[in-house]
Amino acid sequence: MGHFRPPWVLYWLLVPLLAVAAYAPVLSMWFVSDDFGHLHYHERLPGLSPFSTFSGGVMFYRPLSTVLIWNVGYPLFGLNALPYHVISLALHALTAWLLARAVGTISGEALTGWVAGALFAVYPLSAEPVAWLASQWDLWAGACAAGAVWGFASFWRTGKLGPYAIGLALAFVGVMMKESILPLPALLPFVALAIDMGRKAGVDSDATSGKVGRGPWLARARRAVLWSLPFFVPSVLFAGLRVATGGIGGYSAAATDWQHFFWDALVAAAGQMLMPLNRSVFNQTFVQIAGLLVTVGFLLGLVVYGRRIKALLMLSLAWWLVFLIPALNLVKIDNPEAAATRIFYLSLMGFCIALAALLTKAIEAARSWQATRVALVGVILCILPVSWLQLDPWVRSSRQAEHIVAEMGRLVEPLPRRWVQFNVRDLPLDFKGSYVFLNGFDEAMDLFNNQISKVERASELDPARLAEPFAGVAGMYNLAFAFNAKDQLYHVSELSGVTNPIDGSPQGSKVWDFRGCAPEVIGKWQVAQAQPVCEPDQGLTLRQSTSDARMVVTGLSLGAMSKEEQWVRLRVSVQYPLAPQPEPFISQWYWKGAGEELSEERHRNMVTKQDGQPYVYWMFIPAKDVGSGIEALRFDPVNGKVDATVQWIAIDIVE
Repeated sequence: MGHFRPPWVLYWLLVPLLAVAAYAPVLSMWFVSDDFGHLHYHERLPGLSPFSTFSGGVMFYRPLSTVLIWNVGYPLFGLNALPYHVISLALHALTAWLLARAVGTISGEALTGWVAGALFAVYPLSAEPVAWLASQWDLWAGACAAGAVWGFASFWRTGKLGPYAIGLALAFVGVMMKESILPLPALLPFVALAIDMGRKAGVDSDATSGKVGRGPWLARARRAVLWSLPFFVPSVLFAGLRVATGGIGGYSAAATDWQHFFWDALVAAAGQMLMPLNRSVFNQTFVQIAGLLVTVGFLLGLVVYGRRIKALLMLSLAWWLVFLIPALNLVKIDNPEAAATRIFYLSLMGFCIALAALLTKAIEAARSWQATRVALVGVILCILPVSWLQLDPWVRSSRQAEHIVAEMGRLVEPLPRRWVQFNVRDLPLDFKGSYVFLNGFDEAMDLFNNQISKVERASELDPARLAEPFAGVAGMYNLAFAFNAKDQLYHVSELSGVTNPIDGSPQGSKVWDFRGCAPEVIGKWQVAQAQPVCEPDQGLTLRQSTSDARMVVTGLSLGAMSKEEQWVRLRVSVQYPLAPQPEPFISQWYWKGAGEELSEERHRNMVTKQDGQPYVYWMFIPAKDVGSGIEALRFDPVNGKVDATVQWIAIDIVE
């Protein structure tokens, strides 16, 4: 390698550029899952209150990253997702660069550092922390950890206190980013030992053997521990604060019976490092071959070069274990597609150190540096499309979330400042291991559709539930989703609801307001099997002599819909008298197109609320059920001898 003199300033810059190239697709993402809840942090924990707010062991205490991401981010970026993702991408690039510089300083070899940083920059296992904004605090913590190690390593190699002070400051900052950085001080003695082991034999060496004696090594170990002690101060202070206020972690349901999963979790984590591919994205044969090649290459490298790089291998193992063991109860042993790979972000750095050390030795052993350099760059560049494919589920999940929120915004007219409950079947929770609405559907409705919402997941939608008392909410909807293979998106497949009266006059392409008793309005509807009585300010009361009263309107000319996602939205404001023991009566909508007849094939039912109060009943008919269009509608207020007062009816087509 003596003839190789690359311009290292430019080579170091390539590391963050590789990170940007590998994870650039995140810039096209929107928000998903917990992101929507975090966008409310500026309201729930305004200003600097995250530093002084504790909530037992169920809340994550990450005050500085919370302030930087959400309390500062929201006033600057609002609901524009792009700037948030730009910051995530920049943080990952910065972390890769800091790791490269740290490993270069520790090993004394710029090439080893560069390879470690480049591998970390493009490794596919980082898809979740880089793509998911709710995991951005992992990136902040990762940058602090890599920077702190670089500062400590620079001090240990040069003796200058400036880098040491910077590293210590980053350790203090890091514990305010995320609790995963707490074990950092335990790593630093291994950093010092790796540097010492990499030095050539000096004054402490045995004159005959050239080996460092036991005494000098113990002295160096004591010195390493001594200089590491100040780094324990922020970790101890943070841990003490969290224990005093309820607990360090935030996952209350995480397993604590370590004796039952410790080894299995370690093996699963090692498997994730060696085979970082999402099994639901890649062909299974490719997954097995890739995992086998990486594992065989890694083991072969250990056999051939292990003794020559034992210092870096020791550091790599220590780094991996120090940051992994505290999170072992979060490792998904039986479901690698839902691996929560954000928990590996810090430990992945240690694994990349081992890979870099092995690859560097292989390069040194090669006869042709030029060919080896091309091969190394080729390997790293080949990882780029793998990372892009690994990110694809996150991009598609984001697109799915954005589509659903937009569709709900078109369909559901908001009741501002009032709660509405959605009983939801088949809500898209995740897609190939990435999150859609595992959480956050209610928060998304509030943020983007101005509808304060509660969500109740249901295996089946019961129409009678809409007739139950609202119990503190202003309305209730039954909502279901179905996957469309044509555009590869989930769409609303069923929607109906009952709400309290809306504010103001009803809106729609066609509106009939009976409260004014205008003859031209009442005359549009033909009433059968009931006596219509118009009461000013109340509406059109149907005094029923049978159990089959009906209202029919013709000449609507609602033609066939051109798009699958279009809906006919039917709304009627109606009041049923108070019944001591109400029976489960229903109201019914029928529709027909040109040349068709009203029939059971084209109708919808709604269970009525009989409590003497007016409500708005919402019924949505999808385009696929409309057929050639709608020229007539029939509304049966109730299938019983119950009077009904209709205030207004509104119809519109929602696209």
